[in-house]
Amino acid sequence: MIGVSPSFFFSKYTTDFSIDDYIDGLSSLKKLGVESFQGEIYQKKRIEEWKDKSYKLASISKSLNLKMNIFVAHFLIHVTESFDSLFDESCFEDFAKVCALVKANFLEVKTIIIPISRFENKDIEKEEFSIIWERVVHIFKTFAQKAKEYDFNLALEILPGSIIGGSDGLLKLIEDTNADNLGYNLDTGHAYCSGEILSLLPSKLNGKIYSTHLKDNFGKENLSLSLGKGDIDFKTLNQALILSGYKGSYDLEISSNKENVMMDYSIGVSYLRNNNIGN
Repeated sequence: MIGVSPSFFFSKYTTDFSIDDYIDGLSSLKKLGVESFQGEIYQKKRIEEWKDKSYKLASISKSLNLKMNIFVAHFLIHVTESFDSLFDESCFEDFAKVCALVKANFLEVKTIIIPISRFENKDIEKEEFSIIWERVVHIFKTFAQKAKEYDFNLALEILPGSIIGGSDGLLKLIEDTNADNLGYNLDTGHAYCSGEILSLLPSKLNGKIYSTHLKDNFGKENLSLSLGKGDIDFKTLNQALILSGYKGSYDLEISSNKENVMMDYSIGVSYLRNNNIGN
């Protein structure tokens, strides 16, 4: 299944997008010929409107035969940005609200994504790693438990420079939280810029890849190019995903703008179809 990440919507409507923008954008997705899309609350202030209007988005997407397959709680990226933010207890109540509204309206969603921010390292003495890691384990154990109450998997999207670090850190976090529903959102751009060997990640993570954000770059700068515009080997990655038993969707995440978003995503969709990826 081929879909798009929320980047389609914030490319088209800016990161201040509303749920009404999501509804408006569905007709464009239909023209692209994709089958699915990821929902997202980018800003905390949008939680209530998603709670109030999700039924409408769900109804219209169903009428267009489009599936919301993943939901991204992007606003929770702030939780992992600094030592102080790790101790903001309001994140747990906010996450519960997201789980509840998604469960009530989007029955096909099985995974919720939380992005992991680049960590601000300002005070070495205060930011002792053992203290930070203990807090990180507490946070994601709590998130994973709440997600499980609603029958969701929890996938982490790990940005370069995060406190988790990469796939090794994620495996350590899964072990320390003992959370069987905690896994990985494979963002090819973030992973490639972090020095990951993309073709080895599926077997290394052994079934813990729950979702994807597919973008291209050259491994140096964290760009979000259309597939084929960088040097990521998506064909080999796809083979590795298939061998690992990955059954999820292949969701494009291309950074564009209102004028070019349809063209850039059309290039991405064509690349996937021409290479028999996600078909």
